Amino acid sequence: MLTDPAAHGIDLKRTAVLYTATGSEWPETRLLCEEFMLPLLRSHGVRFVQLARAGHLKADGITVLDDSRHPEQLFARGLWTLWDELESVGTVPQQAGVRKCSLLCTKSRQANREGGGRADEGGRPTERTASPAGRGGPELRIRHPRDPAPGPTGPRTGSWTR
Repeated sequence: MLTDPAAHGIDLKRTAVLYTATGSEWPETRLLCEEFMLPLLRSHGVRFVQLARAGHLKADGITVLDDSRHPEQLFARGLWTLWDELESVGTVPQQAGVRKCSLLCTKSRQANREGGGRADEGGRPTERTASPAGRGGPELRIRHPRDPAPGPTGPRTGSWTR
């Protein structure tokens, strides 16, 4: 887009790039952006607007950290960050350690693709079922008997082979 804006029907004088500071950018990301992206935006005179939330309420509004056609730095955080939001409601994503949930999911899909099954907590093997999500192959679907959550075609239940 920046190297040949006419081919895309874009007027760079009327183009703005919006960036929202989340507060949790990796330092390398900020440095790479300052080394490669900002000079490119400067050389083409593209307006670069850096925004951040002003507080945890919608009523607090948005803060404009920088609005320039010649940006020099990337602001990594504002007054209220995404991390502040996640921490305030107790949903901070896992940053280190073992990711047991995704590992279990990966192992069960791999076992299913290889023709084997996976045992549930009680040691019962699971039955292969078609993927309702349409991810390109069969997946394991396990429902606890006390979980009567209905699916699009009625209640879903586990099916066990003995």
